[in-house]
Amino acid sequence: MPLVCSLYVHPLPLLIGDSLLRSSSRSLLEFNTTTDCQPSDSQHRTQTSITFLCGKTLGTPEFVTATDCVHYFEWRTTAACKKDIFKADKEVPCYAFDDKLKKHDLNPLIKLSGGYLVDDSDPETSLFINVCRDIDSLRDPSTQLRACPAGTAACLLKGDQAFDVGRPKEGLKLVSKDRLVLSYVKEEAEKPDFCNGHSPAVTITFVCPSERREGTIPKLTASSNCRYEVEWITEYACHRDYLESETCSLSSEQHDIAIDLSPLAQQGGSSYVSDGREYTFYINVCGNATVPLCNLKESAVCQVKKADSTQVKIAGRHQNQTLRYSDGDLTLIYSGGDECSSGFQRMSVINFECNKTAGNDGRGEPVFTGEVDCTYFFTWDTRYACVKEKEDLLCGVSDGKKRYDLSVLARHSESEKNWEAVDGDQAESEKKYFFINVCHRVLQEGKARSCPEDAAVCAVDKNGSKNLGKFVSSPTSEKGYIQLSYSDGDDCGSDKKITTNITLVCKPGDLESAPVLRTAGPDGCFYEFEWHTAAACVLSKTEGENCTVFDAQAGFSFDLSPLTKKNGAYKVGTEKYDFYINVCGPVSVDLCQPNSGACQVAKRQEEDNSTYNFRWYTSYACPEEPLECMVTDPSMMEQYDLSSLVKSEGRSGGNWYAMENSREHVTRRKYYINVCRPLNPVPGCDRYAAACQMRYENSEGSLAETVSISNLGVAKTGPVVEESGSLLLEYVNGSACTTSDGRLTTYSTRIHLVCGRGSLNTHPIFTYNWECVVSFLWNTEAACPIQTITDTDQACSIRDPNSGFVFNLSPLNRSQGYVVPGIGKNFVFNICGAMPECGTIAGNPAFGCEAGTQTELESLKPERPVGMEKSLQLSTEGFLTLTYKGSSPSDKGTAFIIRFICNDDIYPGTAKFLHQDIDSTRGIRNTFFEFETALACVPSRVDCQVTDPAGNEYDLSALSMAGKPWTAVDTSVDGKKRSFYLSVCTPLPYIPGCHGSAVGSCMVLPAEDRGLNLGVVQISPQADANGSLSILYVNGDKCGNQRFSTRIIFECAQTLGSPVFQFVKDCEYMFVWRTVEACPVVREEGDNCQVKDPRHGNFYDLKPLALSDTIITAGEYTYYFRVCGKLSSNVCHVRDGSKVVSSCQEKKGSQGFQKVAGLLTQKLTYENGLLKMNYTGGDTCHQVYQRSTTIYFYCDRSTQKPVFLRETTDCSYLFEWRTQYACPPFNVTECSTQDGAGNSIDLSSLSRYSDNWEAVTRTGATEHYLINICKSLSPRAGGGEPCPPEAAVCLLDGSKPLNLGKVRDGPQWTGGVTVLKYVDGDLCPDQIRKRSTIIRFTCSESQVSSRPLFISAVQDCEYTFSWPTPAACPVKNSTHDDCQVTNPSTGHLFDLSSLSGKAGVTVSYSEKGLVYMSICGENENCGAGVGACFGQTRISVGKASKRLSYVDQVLQLVYEEGSLCPSKSGLRYKSVISFVCRPEAGPTNRPMLISLDKQTCTLFFSWHTPLACEQVTECTVRNGSSIIDLSPLIHRTGGYEAYDESEDGTSDTTPDFYINICQPLNPMHGVPCPAGAAVCKVPVNGPPIDIGRVTGPPIFNPVANEVYLNFESSTPCLADKHMNYTSLIAFHCKRGVSMGTPKLIRTNDCDFVFEWETPIVCPDEVKTQGCSVTDEQLLYSFNLTSLSTSTFKARLPSIARGSD
Repeated sequence: MPLVCSLYVHPLPLLIGDSLLRSSSRSLLEFNTTTDCQPSDSQHRTQTSITFLCGKTLGTPEFVTATDCVHYFEWRTTAACKKDIFKADKEVPCYAFDDKLKKHDLNPLIKLSGGYLVDDSDPETSLFINVCRDIDSLRDPSTQLRACPAGTAACLLKGDQAFDVGRPKEGLKLVSKDRLVLSYVKEEAEKPDFCNGHSPAVTITFVCPSERREGTIPKLTASSNCRYEVEWITEYACHRDYLESETCSLSSEQHDIAIDLSPLAQQGGSSYVSDGREYTFYINVCGNATVPLCNLKESAVCQVKKADSTQVKIAGRHQNQTLRYSDGDLTLIYSGGDECSSGFQRMSVINFECNKTAGNDGRGEPVFTGEVDCTYFFTWDTRYACVKEKEDLLCGVSDGKKRYDLSVLARHSESEKNWEAVDGDQAESEKKYFFINVCHRVLQEGKARSCPEDAAVCAVDKNGSKNLGKFVSSPTSEKGYIQLSYSDGDDCGSDKKITTNITLVCKPGDLESAPVLRTAGPDGCFYEFEWHTAAACVLSKTEGENCTVFDAQAGFSFDLSPLTKKNGAYKVGTEKYDFYINVCGPVSVDLCQPNSGACQVAKRQEEDNSTYNFRWYTSYACPEEPLECMVTDPSMMEQYDLSSLVKSEGRSGGNWYAMENSREHVTRRKYYINVCRPLNPVPGCDRYAAACQMRYENSEGSLAETVSISNLGVAKTGPVVEESGSLLLEYVNGSACTTSDGRLTTYSTRIHLVCGRGSLNTHPIFTYNWECVVSFLWNTEAACPIQTITDTDQACSIRDPNSGFVFNLSPLNRSQGYVVPGIGKNFVFNICGAMPECGTIAGNPAFGCEAGTQTELESLKPERPVGMEKSLQLSTEGFLTLTYKGSSPSDKGTAFIIRFICNDDIYPGTAKFLHQDIDSTRGIRNTFFEFETALACVPSRVDCQVTDPAGNEYDLSALSMAGKPWTAVDTSVDGKKRSFYLSVCTPLPYIPGCHGSAVGSCMVLPAEDRGLNLGVVQISPQADANGSLSILYVNGDKCGNQRFSTRIIFECAQTLGSPVFQFVKDCEYMFVWRTVEACPVVREEGDNCQVKDPRHGNFYDLKPLALSDTIITAGEYTYYFRVCGKLSSNVCHVRDGSKVVSSCQEKKGSQGFQKVAGLLTQKLTYENGLLKMNYTGGDTCHQVYQRSTTIYFYCDRSTQKPVFLRETTDCSYLFEWRTQYACPPFNVTECSTQDGAGNSIDLSSLSRYSDNWEAVTRTGATEHYLINICKSLSPRAGGGEPCPPEAAVCLLDGSKPLNLGKVRDGPQWTGGVTVLKYVDGDLCPDQIRKRSTIIRFTCSESQVSSRPLFISAVQDCEYTFSWPTPAACPVKNSTHDDCQVTNPSTGHLFDLSSLSGKAGVTVSYSEKGLVYMSICGENENCGAGVGACFGQTRISVGKASKRLSYVDQVLQLVYEEGSLCPSKSGLRYKSVISFVCRPEAGPTNRPMLISLDKQTCTLFFSWHTPLACEQVTECTVRNGSSIIDLSPLIHRTGGYEAYDESEDGTSDTTPDFYINICQPLNPMHGVPCPAGAAVCKVPVNGPPIDIGRVTGPPIFNPVANEVYLNFESSTPCLADKHMNYTSLIAFHCKRGVSMGTPKLIRTNDCDFVFEWETPIVCPDEVKTQGCSVTDEQLLYSFNLTSLSTSTFKARLPSIARGSD
């Protein structure tokens, strides 16, 4: 039976020992063979000798040497010890050989006491393991393992119980060249109840890393059914030749690392001496020099007893030397010393640590650290142990059970870039670059090339570079933050070295943000950085669904669905079985049961019910590499940070997108884009793509997005500066692509970001897709250089110039101030207010001071008051700093510096002392504080643009008004007691009572002096297939056991509209907002250098830019172009006279040329706020393209010089031009308010988009006043000079139009009326004040079609108008019970009964799911009385109801009391159906499910139908300069009666016709005229018929000098079926007080003509005589003579009194 087989020496295996021929003694085992030693030597037999020595583990036999005949081995093992102290309960062999016969040995990992804690990210459990042997918990100094059962090698602690989940059974196995597996099983019967009936087992896979790295702790990768899978990446799993050397050096070739300890060898007989308590140790390493005291034996370490110097023992020999570098630890081991009583040969282990400044000329010396069972441990700090390639410190930190890992931020390879810090407040003269690496030295690349080699932080300026600190200690955890301290930097005077502190703060989802410099000490010795990053978040464990899992902290998800096989399976073969598995899908293999995800096929019959774990290595499981998103412009030293644009998954969610818009869906494209990181998952797009393209396909009648190019490029590099305020972000290596000349390449994406201050809610704009390059243009404040703003006035609030967001700290003002303890005293200060207890400073109250240890303010002894100067600073990064400075010469250098830290959960705030810097020589005494508050939080950005599934684009950003909230209309019972403030896409400004950061919705209860946060801004708007938009604000204040939220549903309408409160259900407040901003964005092309925005009616005219040529120099070229005109410069002449050149490119010099870059066009394109002009047809370039020029016009307050952007590969020259002529000509304001009783008043129905109101003036007046409400005037059609674009009121009086005021504030309730004030118009005649306008609205239910009335113009400076209108009445809620409802302010009746019927309609809510629904009645597919139910289950979602309600232009039907809700006990399903006006019935004339709120079990439906429209038709017509207004003739209750005089024998008591003008007939009892008819004929027999509906406003016929109205109907004429009935009313002048009535004058079966004699159409003249006025139109006189006998007292308005 051969036992030993040599594969080392001979080409063929050779038997070198046979167990039958063995002889042994206690420490020697010999095997003999019958084989001759050599063919020539028959005397000797081949034999093996194994020497056994006492070891602490089972150990492994080691080959020592071989002579011709004898092979010598040595084996250190517990079996050879005299005592059992090292014996394990159970231990298995812990080594394995690979196919190259290299040994992998895990013996160094075996613990003789205690175990390793496995990282399982579960705070409830802890799994401890040992390697190859059981855990000896009794010898472990910590008590936590004492409860572990004896013999276990894997012990699970759960609460205060310990479970044995595995014991060693088989030895270590090698599964591939760099992976070893160890299995522990539990064979006894008892199975813990949490194992679901399975026996526990543990499998540990040891992985040899692909490159040198620090050690990691074992990680748990699976735990279901107690089958624990542990992965441990450790260099001990690598083969031993890679880790060890028998010499004193390691080489890069063999060990991948270079170390040489031979300089530590002592020459000339002297030894290193180390004090070991009762012993002295003499040590000689790396050489054969002997230690004299040890009697010249081969000792490397010699132990001498202090009490008896004759007791000398060898503690390790030179010939048994091993140098090992593994997992960052460098160890030198000397074994084979003298035996102890146990039989173990003494051994010494020296752990080397890198210390470049060690004593003894850098060599350092060994220090004894302890002894365990005859093994002696030393540590030795020396510069020779410094590893050039790697630092040997861990980059993680544990805080109790919380674990953190910063290694994701570490930069290793030269291809990566260092992190660069942001410094917002550098003075120009001191501009520096700061480069940082984490747990690693700075990489010497780019600007950091000159940095000192061992610096982990480095500053570079024009004078060179400085080391600001080295990485010498692992990170630490402090109060939830991670602190990384770098010390031992360059000298900074008086024997001090520079140190740097980096505070890392958890910011989930953000791995792109840069570190920010917070302070640099006055003496240059201390630097402090703050870094908000996901790497500082606690390591956590999450589970996902649908084959994805989302890491909320890091902000990215893993999606394994690409591994799903649609057919077939993955096959894994083992000895006994074949396994077929699929990922997130069923295995489709004949041998397997249907729908099984994994299936086991036995190769021989055998029953098994085990749990199997598989391990799979795939790129889909790799996390993304973080990429820094900031850049410094080297020429200007300006810094840019784009990290605010990064979209991380789960936070703001979604991606940015841009539309390549076209009217045809077939050619429409949508681009998803992220910044500096991969896209958040989009179905079909590549996992690592940063941009991807979608198209729209028609499936089953509706359009859907599908991917067309899955990868347009990967984010590999951060932004680069093109020029100041202009950055380029490039993504490369996208999907394969072929250029026009057949070259195979890949897609890349270029995003040009241009600084646009105040452009907070913008998104990228698609510019072109050409030759595999897709380009975008993005105007954004994120592309502006970082700057710092300072406010020294009140130092209480500061406005961010980029976003317009105001940080207001006034809620922090406290009468008792803030008392903050620190360094044995108290510091006292206040914010936004003085601190009287601190006394005065230069005669003014102080704002803060130092005090003794007293905490009572009364007994305060103030010292060093501060507040003489105060300043509040804001850097663009969002950091707020408040500084109070002292006065008097002695306190001049005293300052309190308070930094505000954002913390959403703390309101108003808490202060803490940080540190005090005192430099007495320079008189500096700075005290630093940190103040955590929600008021310092920068609102997160959400994209206010959205597309629906069909690719229609919507943009709500016009509603996101910085600094002004929207007030909701509230008609409910509680409306008088509360006010709702809402914002869109941006947070609300500071509103007293509303607290928290990024609040999007807030309710204020003035009586209770408090407010409620109803939700924060964090989710972009969502669009549904029917064109409904909705915004959801979640995570408001606590509401029972959930939190308040707000849902706003936006409907497209032709008014600005106001948000209207609907109802609150289960803590969610619901609003509806009908507004033109919710209509789809359209692209429009105009001619003559003009274009009209079809959505808002704005008119753009670029002719003012066409007055002269524009000349721009860029590099070696000069560009000439002219907007909408021919170049006048003497360039680019063409022979063809028909060609008019508008753009020319010129190159000067000897090689120069002039090329036509575009021919004349006057076409101007408008697309969602962007104006574009494209000149084509230029000279040929690259033999295939024609040169062209594209100019993008952007809105700016003044016209700037155009900027050359770039030349595209197809020779198109792109320019950007910022000008006021591209600005939308209107401002908008909130348009609702509350009256004195708290009722809502909403004037938004008076906002006009396509025209304006004209005020009623005195008769015969030549001046015309144009007015709009809550917005600037709409552009006027027709000739004449236009009104100023920003004017809301304009006076036309023959000369130049005058601006009488701009929009500023919304309406206010004062003096019992609603008042709207417009200010800042043109200058008054006094040339001092500016013109302003006041409009007073009074409630008048009856005056539906009224207009504003001109009252007065005081000194042609202050204009007053009065307007009686139903819009100024409190908004009413109206409900009827018969599927009908009336609009209370107009009297219009809505009737939806035509939509009713038991068959009803179906609404889809998923691919397969349907809802059956009937309107105003039960549905035949549902139970009795049920109005709507789910299709598959027939579960009721609401009982039928006919109660239709009307609130602010929306009709609503609510079905309540459905079946019980599964998610919440006690709740029932409910359906809310909103009917919205759509003037013509479209193809989707059916309800759509907008949302299903699973929390409240409420379904929201929306139905766009013409039945919900109430068309307000104009009832006026212009006759020359005067207006004829027919609205006084509108019948408000029924209709006018008319008779057919020609019909014989009919009674004159029953009318033949009912007529109304400008709007349909009102319902009349007993006369069932069709709904919507304006002229109704009542035949002798049969029902009434519709012979005319309102088709438009009145028409003036100047020839006949008459006004007439046309009516058309859809009723076919009985006499001629090809015709429909029509009617016409002609109005003639008849003076008098009677308004007259219509009379039928002629008919020809299908057409009816009526005449109406009325004074309304008479020319209006007024005659005055004395104190009486005669109105010629009414033939009536007003006589005021009787009033002249009394005197009256009156007050003049103050302004009139003050200016004579």
